[in-house]
Amino acid sequence: MRRSSSQAKYLGTIISISGAFIVTLYKGPPIIIIPSHSDLPNQLLLSPKSNWVFGSLLLASSCLLSALWKIYQTATMKEYPSERTVVFFYCFFGTIQCAIYSLIVEKDPNAWKLKPGLELVAILYSAIFGSIFHNLIHTWGLHKKGV
Repeated sequence: MRRSSSQAKYLGTIISISGAFIVTLYKGPPIIIIPSHSDLPNQLLLSPKSNWVFGSLLLASSCLLSALWKIYQTATMKEYPSERTVVFFYCFFGTIQCAIYSLIVEKDPNAWKLKPGLELVAILYSAIFGSIFHNLIHTWGLHKKGV
């Protein structure tokens, strides 16, 4: 807590959580309006069943746990400095957790069928750049700079 880099991380986490609460608890008109010919997306967005408070708590916990994860990841990088191996196991076990959860939530086998095309390209792009590449660069930076 005494180092300026740690203080910056704590401040960034507090600002992120505060921003999530402000946006969520704001009682004004919706920020995102989806223009479409069908009223279905707008009905889903403005649905009375949506629980914005629960969503804000999940968003706040995500910010907090992400900050804690980076601190633990830095400690791991001091003990085991192979970035690729750490990122591999991070992505591997994250994939297993997501697969188990998804199999529990989505029971329709037709939802799991992938068709070649834009859907498959989006999934591969998200896996490579949104997860693996992002985590590898972030882990490399944590290894070089530390906490």
